[in-house]
Amino acid sequence: MLGDPSFEVFSSATSGLPVTLTVASGPATANGNTITLIGMGTVTLRCEQSGDSNFLPAPVVERTFQALDAVPARLVIPLKPDVELTFVRVPAGKMTLGSPESELGHRSEENRREFSRVESFLMGATEVTQEQYQAITGLRPSYYRRDWKNRPVEQILFSDIEGLPNNSGKSFLAKFNTYLREHGLLA
Repeated sequence: MLGDPSFEVFSSATSGLPVTLTVASGPATANGNTITLIGMGTVTLRCEQSGDSNFLPAPVVERTFQALDAVPARLVIPLKPDVELTFVRVPAGKMTLGSPESELGHRSEENRREFSRVESFLMGATEVTQEQYQAITGLRPSYYRRDWKNRPVEQILFSDIEGLPNNSGKSFLAKFNTYLREHGLLA
């Protein structure tokens, strides 16, 4: 799977002569017998033994396999019996970030630009709700208290989410990572 460590492939010839391993096609590289996946798709490996003065070349052997994305399409993390945090896969590829200049409320720092990502990643399916934030941090700093559970959390600073030296270990991400480790979901 894409994202897994490189792996070794072994091949041999009955003649005892060395076999050369190459990537015939697909998103992978070969260094000796070590294969590294660099994308998703069909990979074809080719093994060749060219012969010598005593042995004829062996027939070329090709084997094909699928390099799959290691990131699941959907990941649901239970926080409490009735509270979940759902993530969805954003596939590798190119995307456009920002907003068009014609958009109402467009700001100069939102200019459109192309973004390229080699690997897939997980992103929250929705904004973090007040109920999810409270399940992780024990806090509910939001202004809106009516029908609060499914409303997005607001009234927080970037440092409350990411954590800066002055609140190390107290941020949402630090507490969420601790939660994942304690429940065996993060190494």
